[in-house]
Amino acid sequence: MSHEKINIFLTAMSMENSLLQSYRMLFLGLEAALIAARFALIRSDEGGDILGIGVAGLVVGIIWVIVCHAKGNDVNRWRKHLLDETGEGDLKGYFSYMKSGLSLAGGIVARYWFNWIMPILIIALWIWVTFIR
Repeated sequence: MSHEKINIFLTAMSMENSLLQSYRMLFLGLEAALIAARFALIRSDEGGDILGIGVAGLVVGIIWVIVCHAKGNDVNRWRKHLLDETGEGDLKGYFSYMKSGLSLAGGIVARYWFNWIMPILIIALWIWVTFIR
């Protein structure tokens, strides 16, 4: 195993993970702005296009799940290359925390929370405030 190869895998995985974090923040910011606009329109006497904002929020939530799941798979692909490359020898223990599974180590629980649970809760909120309430 070459250290050069490991550096490439770590760099690529870090770049993909950085993009994943950026996408999450972008989607979270968009949802927060849409939710604020939706509740501001309810408070005003005008009402505005509440249905349009609700549908936009639903669409952003669905896109959030699709994009962040795909980008998470990109991170996983580089992590797998790294673990395969360092699976034997003196570096094995350094990357063992990155193995798959629902553990706090390696950020797997956080990945499920930010890629699936949080956007699904926001989608449920949009359905409730747009169509049910």
